[in-house]
Amino acid sequence: MRRSRLINYLGVGLLLLLSLSFYGCKEVNQLSLRPKEGAAYTQKVHLISDLKMPPFPGADYHNSEMVLKYEVIKVDEEGSATIRVTIDSIKASMKSLTVSASFDSSQHNSETAAGGTRDIKQRFRQCFAGLKGAGYTAVLDQKGRVVKVFDMDQRVERISTGPILDETAGGYQAAHLLSPSHLREYVALGMYSAWLEAKPQPDQKWISYEPVETPRAVPVMAQKTFKLENIKKEKNNHLAVVSFKTSGALDRPLPEYARLTGNRARGEVEIKSIPAGEGEITFSLNRGHLVKLQEKLTAEVIFPGVEPPPTTSTTNRPQRKVYYVVDKTIEYLDK
Repeated sequence: MRRSRLINYLGVGLLLLLSLSFYGCKEVNQLSLRPKEGAAYTQKVHLISDLKMPPFPGADYHNSEMVLKYEVIKVDEEGSATIRVTIDSIKASMKSLTVSASFDSSQHNSETAAGGTRDIKQRFRQCFAGLKGAGYTAVLDQKGRVVKVFDMDQRVERISTGPILDETAGGYQAAHLLSPSHLREYVALGMYSAWLEAKPQPDQKWISYEPVETPRAVPVMAQKTFKLENIKKEKNNHLAVVSFKTSGALDRPLPEYARLTGNRARGEVEIKSIPAGEGEITFSLNRGHLVKLQEKLTAEVIFPGVEPPPTTSTTNRPQRKVYYVVDKTIEYLDK
């Protein structure tokens, strides 16, 4: 009798163990965001753009860092999530051949415009003032695709969708940091909605088509090709390491949110060649969130009305080309 009871207990225990193992594996098999209602988390965005224009190094260097707070307001029965994003802090700096300027929201957030000032450092600060505490709301569908951005605070909306604030100071830098495409990417990467929904395995590849942002230029469509390099385990956390390459797909139209028209059209710089880049994404499979994204993008550009740099001799050497190099990092801060 005791033996029979012991066997029954062992059987129940085994079923329970198998059940837990099954659900654990199920979680690890998902390369997609899994927001939970009421959850809160923090991410840091670091965006650097550098204009490479020989023989003038550092002709237009922008460095922006922003800490974002996220709150999952609700998740409906179909798995769509509503997330509120708030700017917790922001730092920005710029350096050109003739001037440098910086902004720190802990010191300058309440600075107001002094109409007509010629102080470029003050004008630069005014482009970012008022952003701390501002935010927007995004809706994700069950595949992790941002389907709607709304309820923008006035300051975010002004920079993201309005005319450039100050074309000679920090206006283009602020517009690049808070562009419609970037606001969506800060919530969910294009990688998620393009995922094949198969069990993650090394060497798997898939693609997405996304707008690519270059400072002072209108967005262009590009193809991103992802490859799952490996899955590693760190302290009970299964991490998927995904590499990706960016190449052009200019025959595809931009999504509606990325089309900039009227006063918002940024035509100061024309992209001459298709932007190319590469990067790496680390994603927590069992926790369902981004750990870190790192990306480097290079795009050859032309300034309309400006003659290309001349050759340095009478030989037929190729002319020096002008490039924007953009480095982007998005990092999950909560442990």
